[in-house]
Amino acid sequence: MSWQFTKASHIGGRKEQQDRVNILKDNKNKQYCCVLADGMGGHQGGAMAAQQLMDISQQLWPPNIPAKQWLEKVCQQTHQAIQQEGKENNINPRTTAVLLLIQKNKIYWTHIGDSRLYHIRGKQIIEQSYDHSVVQMLVALGKIKPEEMATHPDQNRLTKSLGGDEVLSIDIQTQKVKHQDVFILASDGLWETITPEELINANQQSIDSLIATAAERGGKTGDNISICFACYQSESVWERLLFFEGNR
Repeated sequence: MSWQFTKASHIGGRKEQQDRVNILKDNKNKQYCCVLADGMGGHQGGAMAAQQLMDISQQLWPPNIPAKQWLEKVCQQTHQAIQQEGKENNINPRTTAVLLLIQKNKIYWTHIGDSRLYHIRGKQIIEQSYDHSVVQMLVALGKIKPEEMATHPDQNRLTKSLGGDEVLSIDIQTQKVKHQDVFILASDGLWETITPEELINANQQSIDSLIATAAERGGKTGDNISICFACYQSESVWERLLFFEGNR
């Protein structure tokens, strides 16, 4: 079993980079974690909030408790740390979060806010996280189409974040992976400007050009942009053969 990882960020048209992205590795035990955060630009301390997730996930790495408990612990401790920082400085910092925990050939993931996780298999997006946002609710109600989300006036109104006064609830998904499964973690600065087809065709070598394209399309007022790319390469001959036969 082997995994390929790539991460990249761009400040976009903003004055401050409030996105954070990291890849935690424990090669001995074949476990890894991709972590992405987008500090909320409308709130003071967004960069600090995003960095709290990076710091706390690093401090708690590698997991010494079951995967789901570890993800919950990281998110809850980050939530509390941001709240405390906000109280001490009389500000209201918040951040989105996506965490993809890999243990051998099984993944566990959670997300908060409108930073996304995409699971791509055989040139199809087979799973995509559900934004915790007002516009996602409008899509669910049939008021707008998914392709209108990026440009809707309420796009930045989130219903869940790390930080803030709300009690944090966390949903964790889990599943086994197959040969050449791809996982992409993306801040809204990326998915607002990059098409699903471009994401599907992304590979380890094209990440920098994908970021550059997003920055160009976002222009002078574009958001911060971040991506984390993970691809599973099975060492099983049978699994590789099944993948080949299924894509003939």
